[in-house]
Amino acid sequence: MTPASNNYIYGNQPFSVVGNDNVGVAKTALYYSTDPEAPLESWTLIDEHNGSSYSQNIDTTVMPNGVVYVVAKIYDAVGNFTYSPKQRYMCDNQGPEQVKNVKCIAVDGTTATLSWSDVSDDDISYFVVECEQSDGAWKSVSRTSTNLGVNLSGLTPEHDYVYRVIGYDKRSNRGTPSEEITVTTLKDTICPKVTKITPDPGYFKSEINLRFTAEDDYRVKSIEIQTSTDKESWKTVSEIKATGESAKCTFDCKLDLKNYEEGSVFCKGKGL
Repeated sequence: MTPASNNYIYGNQPFSVVGNDNVGVAKTALYYSTDPEAPLESWTLIDEHNGSSYSQNIDTTVMPNGVVYVVAKIYDAVGNFTYSPKQRYMCDNQGPEQVKNVKCIAVDGTTATLSWSDVSDDDISYFVVECEQSDGAWKSVSRTSTNLGVNLSGLTPEHDYVYRVIGYDKRSNRGTPSEEITVTTLKDTICPKVTKITPDPGYFKSEINLRFTAEDDYRVKSIEIQTSTDKESWKTVSEIKATGESAKCTFDCKLDLKNYEEGSVFCKGKGL
């Protein structure tokens, strides 16, 4: 029988049994018990299958967590039967304990940092942070196997988010969700930055095809394009709104030079 004795079993576990008989194997039945000394007739039926061989996925959640024993009862074509050797397994379908002490230790307009206490389970594998959606469903938004906390980014300013944390063990058993925590992001006070302007400085005759790239931690809404001839007095010549909702936008502007006297013209952009 496989899996071999003294292995962990969990979830839908593949079992296979190979039997030999001079008449031929007709049926195989699996039984379990938590007491290896109990009479075999008192063991609980798990599954049975007709045929000369047995290979099935067994739902191990029908068995209790902890040490269980499994035996195969093998029938021949005329109804005679024999039992296989008893196999000892550790059945584990129970996830880690509830994650405690979930709290928000830092928040601004677009990011939040959560932390929590470790669990006592020796087989903890990773933690998942879930966020409640508008329809009440929960969505996984972060996963960590090395830290007792995560940094969440890309959030909307002045918005409420509800989070919970769940631990998973090495067999992917899901633990009890933590208590829910509500995080309210702050007002966005960081202005977008213009990170690139093209073309490079040079000589132009009648117009300049300007391109500005602006970036923000949340969203770039628009850009003001300003010019000056002395770098002291600046004039807004155009305000261009972004066509979408993005943290990085590109804006194009054609600057007509007929309104400027011959000489230097300086250009800059101000993200809004």
